Amino acid sequence: MVHLKSHRPDESTEPVAVLSGTSLAGVLRHRAERIVNTLEKPTTIIDEIFGPDFSNDKTKEAKASRLIVHESIINHTTDLVQTRIAIDRFTGGAYHGGLFQEKPIFGRGNENLKLEIELRNPHQHEIGLLLLLLKDLWTEDLPVGGSSSVGRGRLQGKEATLIWSKEQKSWTISQPNLKENSLGITGSDRQDLENYVNQLVKYTKQEENKNE
Repeated sequence: MVHLKSHRPDESTEPVAVLSGTSLAGVLRHRAERIVNTLEKPTTIIDEIFGPDFSNDKTKEAKASRLIVHESIINHTTDLVQTRIAIDRFTGGAYHGGLFQEKPIFGRGNENLKLEIELRNPHQHEIGLLLLLLKDLWTEDLPVGGSSSVGRGRLQGKEATLIWSKEQKSWTISQPNLKENSLGITGSDRQDLENYVNQLVKYTKQEENKNE
């Protein structure tokens, strides 16, 4: 097993490691569902942002996702081959014949990945949900990719730029020292970001009341 790579003829003759947009979108949707279910359990906001899920309800109206997640190149990495042993879930010991090898990538330095996510025609409560997803990615609480049980796929935020084109607002969130928990927020009024999260809570309660 090796990390997903993509050929870039204009940049390099060798394939480069990438984080696919569909993979990241799936991770964000799953965590968004957990966040919303923690609040009041309406599902309309998830379908509005990510598109409807037909696995449990075939009667939903088909429509495209409004969240665009771009493919990202992972820079400054090292490929290492690791030998591991599969675990027998019943005995807790080594699985017979379960010796296997993997070739994951490991980051070198503090600037390895730049994510680009676009939400078309956003509402305030939807921005609030994306802010909570950003927080989970930033604090290493939301792993991306496989083998998360052994600590892989965890990201640590360094800088984020948020732009709301319609309202002509923008913010820059930065954490220059990764060992400290303090964040710097510049640009438009930082209180607006808190208000968007509050709008998410208000929206979920309204949706729950409609369903009762």
